[in-house]
Amino acid sequence: MVIGVAAIFITILTLIFPKENFISLASQWDIEKLQDVVEDFGAWGILVFIGIASLKPFLFFPNAFIFIVGGLVYGTILGSIASLTGIMIAFSLCYWLGGRFHHVFMRFVGRKHVIKLQSLKDEEIIRVLFTMRVTPGFPIDAISYGAGLAGIPYNKFVLGSLLGVAPKIVLYTFLGDNINDIFSLQAIIAYISLLLLAILPTWLHKRSDKTQR
Repeated sequence: MVIGVAAIFITILTLIFPKENFISLASQWDIEKLQDVVEDFGAWGILVFIGIASLKPFLFFPNAFIFIVGGLVYGTILGSIASLTGIMIAFSLCYWLGGRFHHVFMRFVGRKHVIKLQSLKDEEIIRVLFTMRVTPGFPIDAISYGAGLAGIPYNKFVLGSLLGVAPKIVLYTFLGDNINDIFSLQAIIAYISLLLLAILPTWLHKRSDKTQR
C-alpha cells in the first residue's frame, strides 16, 4: 500500500512539476524556492510537499531542509505530520527497492553492513534501527536499502525508523516555524534537544556496555 501511495505521488509530481524545477531545487537547496513552490499549489500544496519529501532519496535534499520548510509553510504540528508522512514513504520506497534489486543496492550499502543487519536478534532490531536513525551523519537512505536487503521485517523497520526520526522531525519543523526568531527561548531549547539527540546513541552504547559487563 505504501509503495502504491509513493507511486501515485511520483506520477502526480512528474505530470505537474517541471523537471527543470526539480533539478534546480536539488542543486541549490533553496529553502525559499521550495517554500514558494509548495505555496503556489494552494490547498494541494501539502500533497506536493509530501510527494517531494517522499522523493528525497532521489533529489539529494538534506533532511533538515525538508523539515524546516514544513515548519515554515504549515507550522509545527501539521508540518511535522506532513514531513513524517513523506519521509516514511521515502524510507519504505528505499526498503522495497533494496529488497527487490539486491545486486544494485548491495554495492551501494556494502555486504558487510548487510550481514551485520542480518545477524541482529529479533529483539534488537527496533533498538538498533532507532539508534541508527538518531545518530548524526548516519546515511539515512542506506539504512533503508540495507534493511530491505537484509530482509528485516517491515513492521519492525517502520517502528524503529519512526521512533528514531520523529523527534528530529518535530524539532527541525519547530525551528522552521520559528525561523524569524531563532534566538528565542523556545528555539534555544530546540537546539539543546537536537544536541541531546545527537549524543543519545553514545550514551546508550556506553550504558549497554556497562550492563553486559
